[in-house]
Amino acid sequence: MSTGTTLVYNGVILRECETQAFDQIVEYDESKTDVLFSRFRIRVISTIVGYTSNLQPERGIQVGASVGSIRGSIADQIRAVHQRLSTARKDFYFFIDDAPSPRSVAPTNASELSSDILLVAAGFDQSKPPNQQRFQMHPTIANPATETDAFRFMDPDNGPKPIDVSVEQIFGGRTMRVSFEIEVCRVMCDGQGSGSIPAGYTAGELIGRPRQILSNRWSLSETRDENWALTRTLEGTLRVASKAIKPHLMRYFVLPTLPRGFQRVSQTFATDPTDVVLKYSIQDRQADDAPPPPAIKWQGHYAEIGTGAGASKQLSELTVRLEGPPKVNKQDLIAAAGRVVNARIKGLRSQLVPKDPQDPESGLKLVPSKVIILDTAVVEILGQPAIEMRIRVNSTAADTELFDRMKTMGAPIDIAGYHPDVWPTPAPFQANSIAGLFECYLQDPCSIWHSVPRPAFNKPYPSAGGSLPPIDKGCDENADGYCNGTDATLRQQRINQSPAPVLYQGTEPFENYETNLSEEQLETEKPYTHYNIVCSYDIDHGLIQLPYARESSEEKSCFITRLHGGMAKRTVDIEATRRDEVPVLPKPQDELYHPPSGSGITERLQSSELDFLNPEFTGNGVSRLHRVAAKYTYLLDRVPSYDEQFRLVITPFDASGEETRAIDGTKLFDDQVGEWKQPTESPGEEQTP
Repeated sequence: MSTGTTLVYNGVILRECETQAFDQIVEYDESKTDVLFSRFRIRVISTIVGYTSNLQPERGIQVGASVGSIRGSIADQIRAVHQRLSTARKDFYFFIDDAPSPRSVAPTNASELSSDILLVAAGFDQSKPPNQQRFQMHPTIANPATETDAFRFMDPDNGPKPIDVSVEQIFGGRTMRVSFEIEVCRVMCDGQGSGSIPAGYTAGELIGRPRQILSNRWSLSETRDENWALTRTLEGTLRVASKAIKPHLMRYFVLPTLPRGFQRVSQTFATDPTDVVLKYSIQDRQADDAPPPPAIKWQGHYAEIGTGAGASKQLSELTVRLEGPPKVNKQDLIAAAGRVVNARIKGLRSQLVPKDPQDPESGLKLVPSKVIILDTAVVEILGQPAIEMRIRVNSTAADTELFDRMKTMGAPIDIAGYHPDVWPTPAPFQANSIAGLFECYLQDPCSIWHSVPRPAFNKPYPSAGGSLPPIDKGCDENADGYCNGTDATLRQQRINQSPAPVLYQGTEPFENYETNLSEEQLETEKPYTHYNIVCSYDIDHGLIQLPYARESSEEKSCFITRLHGGMAKRTVDIEATRRDEVPVLPKPQDELYHPPSGSGITERLQSSELDFLNPEFTGNGVSRLHRVAAKYTYLLDRVPSYDEQFRLVITPFDASGEETRAIDGTKLFDDQVGEWKQPTESPGEEQTP
């Protein structure tokens, strides 16, 4: 048995080393506050050079002319030593041991080792994923009992890194003198960690202690603008423990929770060329109410307008623009805008209420909304994940409700599940990241990965540990490696292979209320585009005005007398336009009777007039607009009183029923409206001039 200093790197064993340098430098983080790791620079010279025999359990260190698995001349051995000692990121051992003698069998488990270890470091095997990186506790044994997790011993600075390899002298054509210098970095902890843990906690429960992260240093700045809005900027540097860990995969460790009332303005992540450092910057700004999901940004205006005496004319206007994340479903944005409209403009919805509040079995009736929609518009912003909705309504409520609605301005919008102070937060990853696309390519000329990926998206890439399974696209492959099918099918397959964000599933912006439009107008391909009806009553009370032949002592200049009894006629004027079909007109009737009011008035047709306009082509050059006009004149057999009903003519697509075909005079006229007064005394009997 012999005792000496041994260095083993990438299977090359340097025995009985002369240690010329063993320097240690402590590396701090950017803040120069905390220790990251220790950087060791070691230089040794050794004449006894051997190889591990493919790490087979039954064979140990082999020294001599035929060393390990390398057989041949001294030139072959020099080339082999130089190649192995020049490769970066391989397992490193430096220890003083009671080592096995040449050509003997090494111990088979860790309990039999009696090594005095100075320094070890695990390399990185590119053929294995990070969670399968293993490290042999002894360089000459390939036994699972002596393996451990490589992360405990990984070099945090992409090492170990050979610096100098020199064959200084050859003895007798069989033995060589090798000078070797290497840089090794290690996190030197005592195994217990610094500081004390509060009672009742463990280190895992307290901070999690993610072993993939070596350090995370950050700074926070706060700025208030002229509007007193606060902007917080978080900037930091995260360093992972090994090249086996991708810094971009650690984003979720550095993303803070978004405070209530703040909007995430930006988040930036960037790695440096070492691929072990992640620079990040996250900016949050104080903001007003958050948009309803799935929108991430919104703007618009809401106005209540009152004109006339006592604000008798009331107009409400609302415009809302919603923007969502990329590829958002615009139908969900429209639904969210509809909920904003319904929530802000009160009384917009019709309601179903019991016909008799005292009788639950009486059924339901539809109570119309208190507002009249003047116009609406939904605008799709092409090329952007945005929509805009506009609406103008005329309110029929009491004038005091205008001020009640104004009092709601500034209040949170009442939408189920909506929280105005909670802004949406982007996830650490929202699409397939290209961070690892060139992770292994064109970096190490000795690696099998030193190549450029092939363009066929369904072809497997080479793997040192075997072939990756091909991408399952659910279709037959042609000679070019693509699916047989349409471009739309290929595009959909690529989309299906990418993770899609989970979006808020909205409902329709407006509920499907009952309508008084006929099915012919709603479902036909030949709708009416214009239909206007004016029903006029021309009442002649039989009075005539005659001038006096001489001046009257009563200072009247004319004489009013009744010539005949009252006469009345009703005129109906109709204008109608329909697409691709002649409009339907009400057929003139020779005689009409008034049954609704029980007045017994009979109408007889005096005249009818029909006008036909030439059809016009629409913008598509195919459809045509047919236009007609009509005028019917009916004579009434007596003058209707102002307390009776006045006949109306409704459009052919009005399915509201008979109750809408007349106007009740008792509701139309009122003595108390306006300044007209009935005379308190009769002016006397009519006189004959």
